[in-house]
Amino acid sequence: MDFTFYPITIDDTGRRIDRVIRRFLPDVPLSGVYRLLRTGMVRVNGKKVRPADMLPPDAVIGIARHLAPDQDNREGDSVNTGEIRPYILLESPDLLFLNKIRGMPVHGPGGLDHLVPPSPSETASLSFRSGPLHRLDKDTSGIVTFSRTLLGARWFTEALSSHRMGKYYLGIVRGRVSSSFEWRDIDDDGKEMITLVAPVAGAQNESGTYTSLLQYRILTGKKHQIRKQSEIHGCPLDGDSRYGGGKRDSGYFLHAWQLHFPEDRPAGIPEFIAAPLPRDMRVQIGLVFGENVLAKLDTLNVY
Repeated sequence: MDFTFYPITIDDTGRRIDRVIRRFLPDVPLSGVYRLLRTGMVRVNGKKVRPADMLPPDAVIGIARHLAPDQDNREGDSVNTGEIRPYILLESPDLLFLNKIRGMPVHGPGGLDHLVPPSPSETASLSFRSGPLHRLDKDTSGIVTFSRTLLGARWFTEALSSHRMGKYYLGIVRGRVSSSFEWRDIDDDGKEMITLVAPVAGAQNESGTYTSLLQYRILTGKKHQIRKQSEIHGCPLDGDSRYGGGKRDSGYFLHAWQLHFPEDRPAGIPEFIAAPLPRDMRVQIGLVFGENVLAKLDTLNVY
């Protein structure tokens, strides 16, 4: 039997062979991957292996030539790298940080992920695929992080889940919030939502209605967490009709503002990064809270 051989990269090392082959041959169902391994049509270093075996460093995978993917097809659709440049906040060897605009989804048609070109690690790896590492709602602006290597993905995910990384948001809400709080609530799935809230500014209009500018630091990453908890605690995002904030033509303003990183961060990552406020949110903050509040935000100090 003739084989085509593929040397693995560091982003494949230590992964289960069945998972690597499943990513490398996406049209083959998992049952088919098991059959290929069982019959020896996929081998590692010339030997038959079991699905749960881990790939050792510098291994070479052999795939029966009639099953091997065409190399040109592996490279996927071309991406115009110029389209992503306006969104880039920082690019390191392991991670890519983008400033998503409001109204753009992260996934799917018209999504930010379609603008991100393959990383060198992704092109060389059999199984690694770059992708977003956390959620951001379509109508929320600000920082979205994409993996560029498996090392970067694992580090970011661990730092986030262990709360060693600080994720800070800014939002404009209805109501008066004059003190800092720790919000702990249970979502619809019975999972705990934890958010630290600090007031940045407040204002009262001629009719006596209060509006507040809040900083949020989320310690858990549940779907719509900030929006849900803001409603629960009586200060919904202004314009968030789904969660008690009424209707505004411009919608609500929620911005993923800053990421603060621990000391063991990968090469090329600073202590923190910040996403500039979108123009319409800056205008709204200036009108409601005053230009001095914008100047305070421009210092990038967190609360």
